Amino acid sequence: MAEDNRAADRILVLPGGGPLDPELIEYLQGKGQVQVVEDVEEAAHVIGTQSVDLVVCPIQTFRELGEATAGSQAVRILEALDDSACIFDSNGSLLWGNSRVAHLPEEVLGRVTGICRDTFGGLVERGADEAKLRSRRFSVALSSNHFFELTLTPIRDPRSNRTQVAGVIHDATHARRLQQKFDAIDQAGRELVRLDAEQFAKLDVSRRLALLEEKIIRFTKDLMHFDNFAIRLVDRKTNKLELVLCSGLPRHAQELDIYVSTE
Repeated sequence: MAEDNRAADRILVLPGGGPLDPELIEYLQGKGQVQVVEDVEEAAHVIGTQSVDLVVCPIQTFRELGEATAGSQAVRILEALDDSACIFDSNGSLLWGNSRVAHLPEEVLGRVTGICRDTFGGLVERGADEAKLRSRRFSVALSSNHFFELTLTPIRDPRSNRTQVAGVIHDATHARRLQQKFDAIDQAGRELVRLDAEQFAKLDVSRRLALLEEKIIRFTKDLMHFDNFAIRLVDRKTNKLELVLCSGLPRHAQELDIYVSTE
């Protein structure tokens, strides 16, 4: 048996199918709290859920235990992700998912199942080579105006020749809506400067300003969804914010004296 000589408070003993050595157990009990488990699965569970300082087991069991605990560590890592992580079979049936998967809209899982089946199901049936079984990325837009980014990676087990699909589902709603707003603002800016030159030239200064003000207010309400707002410019001599235009603000708010400061 392999033994670590360092002091330990909690010691896990895995006999590995062999008989327990009473003298060894007595010796270990003098070093710390001893827990005896029956098999590798139980040992991996203890290591994954409790603090263990020392593991004592037969040399030939180390590799099997290492593989089992690596799986437990992988699950803990996947549970810590901000995204939904899951495993599907090649037909799109969900085999496993971290806790975030339970909070996904049903429509998302339905779409992901279909994408997984349509993308990889036929390739697996035809025995496609590894080059074709590569990661794919997809965008999923829901009717509720929510957006998700999906990455699917097929994983083939060489021992069983079975293919499963690992998936990561990222909620991209905030980023997509922000990008849409930026695009709309950019388009609004283009429309502001795309005024008919001939028509604009026929207007006097006050009408030109009124036309610009009308467009700015409309775009601000439609794109930024602001009903009450003010646009002010800094007077460099006084650092006062001078009111240029506003919408929906009461008179006393328009007449406020506001100054900028470096503090």
